[in-house]
This record gives sequence, C-alpha cells and structure tokens, in this order.
Amino acid sequence: MNTSLQQAIFDHIRRQVPPEQKLADVLSGLLHLQKGAVYKRLSGATPLTLEELAILAEHFTLPVHELFYPDKPMFMAEFSAAAAPVSVMEYLRLLEADLSPLAGDPSARVWHVTVGLPDFYYYYFEELTLFQVFTWERMVWRNPAWQHRRFSLDVPEKKEIMTLATRLAHFFSRLPVVEIWNEYVLDNLFQQILYVAQSRLYEEKEDIRRLMAAAARLVDHLEQMAFHNRRFVPEGSPSDNDPAWSLYFNETMKNNIFFLVESSRGAAVYATLDNPNFFKTTDAGVVEHIRGVFERLIAQAVPVGGADSRYHHAYFEKLKNRLSFFEEQVMRVMEGG
Repeated sequence: MNTSLQQAIFDHIRRQVPPEQKLADVLSGLLHLQKGAVYKRLSGATPLTLEELAILAEHFTLPVHELFYPDKPMFMAEFSAAAAPVSVMEYLRLLEADLSPLAGDPSARVWHVTVGLPDFYYYYFEELTLFQVFTWERMVWRNPAWQHRRFSLDVPEKKEIMTLATRLAHFFSRLPVVEIWNEYVLDNLFQQILYVAQSRLYEEKEDIRRLMAAAARLVDHLEQMAFHNRRFVPEGSPSDNDPAWSLYFNETMKNNIFFLVESSRGAAVYATLDNPNFFKTTDAGVVEHIRGVFERLIAQAVPVGGADSRYHHAYFEKLKNRLSFFEEQVMRVMEGG
C-alpha cells in the first residue's frame, strides 16, 4: 500500500480516538497485533493488509471515496433507516448513541436550520411524543403491527418510550444551539393532527383535545425559552448554568432541514430524508458547504430571542395564530364526527 495513503488512513483514525486513549493501544486490540507490529504500520514500514484495511474501514467508518478518489465529487453518509426493520425504540436509541457523548462534551456546538420543529422539543410533552411515535410507526415506517392501531394516549409502550424520550430531551437541552426557523415551523405537526382527526384514526376525541392543548403549551414554552435565550424543562425556570440558545427567524429560506454539529470528535452534518429518518456525514466538503449555507441564512435572519428583541413577540404571535387556525379546523372536524 502507498505510504501516503496509509498515513492518510491513520490521520482519519486519530481524529476519532478519544484523547485519553492511545492510538497504538486501540489498533493493537482491534487488529490483534503486538505493539511492535502496530508501530511498524503507523510508521509505514509495514503496509496494512487488505484484511486489516477492511477491519479499520468498517470500525471507523473510513471515507474510502475520499481516500481512494479524492478528486471525485462524492461523499459517504450513514442513513438511519438503512438497517431494517425500523422501530421507534431502535430509532430513539440511535439518536441516544449520537447525543449522549455530545451532552458531556464542553466543546460541542450545534447549528440548526429547519422548516419543521426538531422532535426533541416534542419530547418535553408526553402527548406530543406519543403522537409522533404513532405517525412514524403507522405512516412513515408502515410497521405492520401498527396498521390497525389508532392514535391513543394509553399505549402499552408508553413508559418505555417516555423514559428514553425524556432522556433525549435532557441530552439535547445540555447543548448550546443556534437555530433558524420560519413561521411555519409547527405546520407539519398541525397538518398531521388534522389528518388523523379527519381520517378518524384516533381512539378517543379527548386524546385529540389533549394533543392540541399540549401543542399550545409547547408554543408557550418555546416563547419563554426564547425570551431567556435558554432551554429548560416546562414549568421550570432558566438559570445561568443552562446552555445558550439563540433563535432566529428567516422568512425567505427554502425547505432546509439540517443540523451542523461540532465537538472534540470533529464535525458532522445531519439532514432529514423521509422524516424522521436522516442521513449523517462527516465529509469535510459537505461540512464546509453547510457552514456557508448557515452563514448566508443567518445573515438574512432576525433574532427572536432575548428580552431586547423587538421581533420576539411578533414571531410567537405568528405561531399562535397558526395554532388557532388549525385548532379551529380540528375542533370543527371533531364536532362533526
């Protein structure tokens, strides 16, 4: 193997090994080699075998396209729905695996651009979490076990789901985040509730009423958090120890939904593909492109957070007006059914 290529491979691996671990120790255990043999490979004196390269590529998700085809416009990504079957617990555990290390990393930063509210905010409320689960299982993943089920707030999986969802909300709340929204950020939720009401895909009308009430509480809580530039649990209060949260409004942006996450382990871009499914890439070119997109969008945005923001009240009035508009439609459907 070309020496420079082998060094490029080890450079990628070094960026993934935690600072408290030694690269030679990690490789020794992974490749079942003595330390001396590992150091010869690190120095380039001994080339990696094809079997060793395959082990490293799989374990560290090496960007093979970047290493072998550096001049081609390609990048590698992970797709959350690639491993079938998909279930809500598998999906939530996948999120937890990515989020939990970030929550304990003081260098972690998140930038988010979206036309739909991040699911993590729904996890603050049991009703909204269970509704999201219903739409994913029945409508997105089309899980056969859910095709004859109707939306209900009394489901046998509730405790298990809420335990994990609450943990995810906690992890996400510990990250400093800059977000850019538009005024239709909740429309997808409202449209889904209206569809379920119109299609009679619910067990009890009271569950839909409770769902709309939870949506109203969510809007109120988002407004409070934006006012303080901090994220905290509903009915809680902000403190200086809470991570900063900066919210911006951009009324001209297209249908962008992506996260840019930076931490001591590097940078990654997450983008939705058949929501809630997403793809993730650490490709340097994609990361740099998304940084540019974010900078362009934020230059055209206005801050809606903080007590001094003159846009704060106006923005959340827009959200409340959207809520009232859809609530009227949902209640009209319920009264006619």
